[in-house]
Amino acid sequence: MPSFGRASLSKLQFLHPDLVRLCQAVVQGYDCTVLETVRSADQQRENVAKGVSKTFYSKHVLIGGRQFAEAVDLAPYPLKWPKRDSPTYQKDLARFYCFGGYVMATARCLNIPLTWGGDWAGTWDFHENAFDDLVHFELGVIRAPSPF
Repeated sequence: MPSFGRASLSKLQFLHPDLVRLCQAVVQGYDCTVLETVRSADQQRENVAKGVSKTFYSKHVLIGGRQFAEAVDLAPYPLKWPKRDSPTYQKDLARFYCFGGYVMATARCLNIPLTWGGDWAGTWDFHENAFDDLVHFELGVIRAPSPF
């Protein structure tokens, strides 16, 4: 059975308890790694400047009295980022969508409202997603009925 490594476990201490519970449930059935939980306001500003984030009000940042990050960047392990020029690009990308569906289904089973960066609107229509962040999961209300 898969389990988190030391680096992933150390990041969970800064994460909202519901997301910790979710991550622990996910890793039991799908090997994965925690890329990031909490980040500073300066890191968030840098991410927006680089175009890898679209908002200064990220749920990764402890603002507004938040004690824990309410977002986690979680990826299938071993981590292999899809590269457009790779002959395995389509399958590498599909792996992240498959993983995202698994995380969302697990959250549903645990009654944890979750938004995924691969489907911000929660409609399961991936074509309408203007900004893909396939490793990003945050606490929040799913706006559309689940297909599960």
